[in-house]
Amino acid sequence: MFDESKYYLGKLCVRGHDYAGTGMSLRKVRDNECGKCCCARAKIYYEKHREKISAKKSAFCKKHRARLNEYAREYYRDHHGERLKYVNNYRAKHLEEYRASAQRCRERYPERYKILNKKNSKKACVTLSGNYVKGILNRITGLRFEDIPPELIEFKRAHLKLTRLLRKEGYNG
Repeated sequence: MFDESKYYLGKLCVRGHDYAGTGMSLRKVRDNECGKCCCARAKIYYEKHREKISAKKSAFCKKHRARLNEYAREYYRDHHGERLKYVNNYRAKHLEEYRASAQRCRERYPERYKILNKKNSKKACVTLSGNYVKGILNRITGLRFEDIPPELIEFKRAHLKLTRLLRKEGYNG
């Protein structure tokens, strides 16, 4: 529903903004204005004054950079545990999706994956250092180096080797 201390259902507004098929508009208690009309007016104002607003934001950020950075550091310190919990849950959830996607590729293009079984496949693959693979995963997932699980590193390393090998063998699709 809606917060009754801030909004109420009133007469239909001039623009006909109907709230959930009630035949009434959701209006603000403080000024009796339709909420959707207010949002539309603010959007039009922003579009009209975009450069001015952007310049003000950038000037504010430059003027208060130290304070904003300190706030960000405090926020990070205060919410670090929650962030780690979120990252770990995200990693666990998406690691399975990542593996499932790779399995679908192997099933869809079995002829490409047979190349890995060739004797010369090791010669075709350049050794990929852990930091190189971690850097790629860091850019993809946003995880710090120490937060990236070893099985994900090995999986991505194999994926990169396969990609390089396929390119060498002439596969581009």
